[in-house]
Amino acid sequence: MNLEPGDEFAAEVDKITKRGTCTVKYDGQGINIGPVTCEPGRSVRLRYLGADSVAGTSIRFALCLTDKVLAENYKDHIRRHVSGLLPDQPPQEGEQTYIEVDKIDEYGLGLAVAGGEVVELGPVQANEGDLVHVVGREPGYAEILNARARGKRYRIRFDILRERWDKLPIEKNELFTATIDDTDGSNLIAYVDGLPVHFSGGKARIGQKIEGELIRFHRDRGVGKVTKVYDSVGDIEDSGHDTRLQHLQQAGFGQKPFCAFATRFTGVSGDQLPSTEISIRDAIVGEAIRLGLAEKAEAGEQQYPQAHITAIRHWVVHKLAAILGQPVAGTDKVSDDVGWFQAALTERTGPTITFLGDVIQLSQGYYAPAPTRAVMISESEAVLVSGDPSRPFLESGLDIEFRGLTRILTDTSEAELRSREEPV
Repeated sequence: MNLEPGDEFAAEVDKITKRGTCTVKYDGQGINIGPVTCEPGRSVRLRYLGADSVAGTSIRFALCLTDKVLAENYKDHIRRHVSGLLPDQPPQEGEQTYIEVDKIDEYGLGLAVAGGEVVELGPVQANEGDLVHVVGREPGYAEILNARARGKRYRIRFDILRERWDKLPIEKNELFTATIDDTDGSNLIAYVDGLPVHFSGGKARIGQKIEGELIRFHRDRGVGKVTKVYDSVGDIEDSGHDTRLQHLQQAGFGQKPFCAFATRFTGVSGDQLPSTEISIRDAIVGEAIRLGLAEKAEAGEQQYPQAHITAIRHWVVHKLAAILGQPVAGTDKVSDDVGWFQAALTERTGPTITFLGDVIQLSQGYYAPAPTRAVMISESEAVLVSGDPSRPFLESGLDIEFRGLTRILTDTSEAELRSREEPV
């Protein structure tokens, strides 16, 4: 076989064991490439690592460079079998490999040590000791390839770290207008075309529009000064949860802005909402799904009211992203590692809006609002099962209490509901 360690080549997946471990054939020789999720016949890009002795048998190994086919336990395979074959030196320009995060500094930037040299990895979403898939750039820098291991705004922060000034949207001493998006506890933060600029000692508040000047760059960020503060509230570009709450306060939602927003959005009073913030979130998302489905189904031309998930999601996210953030998988701790929209709709541990029966899941990504019925759970309470939004029921004189995604009709009876011609 004419491969040397470090050579890159392409091959088709040949065999996959019951454990998911895959081999490819090259020049008639089998090469172990670790656990994958694809089917035999898939072409993958590889880097040959060499041979190692496993249980007295010499086995050839290659590093799989096609991220899309890697199984979740791929890094475990590297640690168990091939870590000794990875080069103990910084990756050369264009060379893909795995490298261990040795340290994460106070700015959230990952550092690795290879061959006694420090390698800057940029902002990471990883822990010290984790393996990350990287490609070498210029000496001293390696770019993380796995999107899940990259920190927020990775590309622009990595460019600042590498002093690639020509790639940045603003230059030193340039004036700009922005909105205060966030705080790290001691500094205010604004994003100028994605570039984070930190201000110390400013009198602006989160959500306020400001004029500023970029003074210098430090590590992965700009450092600026506020030259003017406006009274108006601007759009927040990259807000965390606490930031969004402060933004709601700036917009006039009082000292409990999340609860105040929920009361306006659902139409019920504060004592008819859940007591915990997680359950209030569910109430908001559930109501948004019903509203979005109702609007999109009404606008459709189908014989029966229905709407596609992409249309519903777009409507819901457009309404709630400023409050809940984007529903990105793996970033929302209350949603079982899926984004908050999909979690509430179908995919999480515990009740979903489809499980409760408010929404009917059809084929090919379509959903329909379920017909209204009331399920008595006591002499004076009933679960409202319906794809219809809450306001028509409230306007008809019914009392609704939100318990997460579930809506409870309170202070009623079976006789009263039947007199209103509500199916029971």
